[in-house]
Amino acid sequence: MCRTEAGAALADEVGFERLSMGMVAERLGIKTPSLYKHVASQADLAHRIAVLAMTELADAIRDATQGRSGKEALVVGAQAMRNYVVEHPGRSAAGNAAIVTGPHDPLVPAVGRVFDSWTAMLHGYQLDPPGDPRAENAAQHPARILDLGSDRQFPAQHRRR
Repeated sequence: MCRTEAGAALADEVGFERLSMGMVAERLGIKTPSLYKHVASQADLAHRIAVLAMTELADAIRDATQGRSGKEALVVGAQAMRNYVVEHPGRSAAGNAAIVTGPHDPLVPAVGRVFDSWTAMLHGYQLDPPGDPRAENAAQHPARILDLGSDRQFPAQHRRR
């Protein structure tokens, strides 16, 4: 298991806020100073987890929506995002907390893939994401604003208020 994956798994288990370099080192069976040879800081680890989370989320949405269109694509895309957030709360928190560090940050294309999926799903609804704030909001927060009648409940912190 690589360092980022170990950190992501731990974030899901104990919560992103409680994740520490010491916990990751222990999970990997190494001493904490050894981890710092590969990961610059707690912030670096958090950023790597965020990139992993956005990549995994983009893959989940792509896999769910492939070959679908219209309402069906929108429903399964939102369900895929909801499922990811529920199954990976620590990774999702890392993704939500991440800040792009520059134009070459790997977070940019990862988040771009998620946004592109939502833009494609919303295309048939005659919303223009670059100029329509409703579409931008829908593309950025679909799991929170779409109530799709899933039998799976969101944790309280992710429910629409």
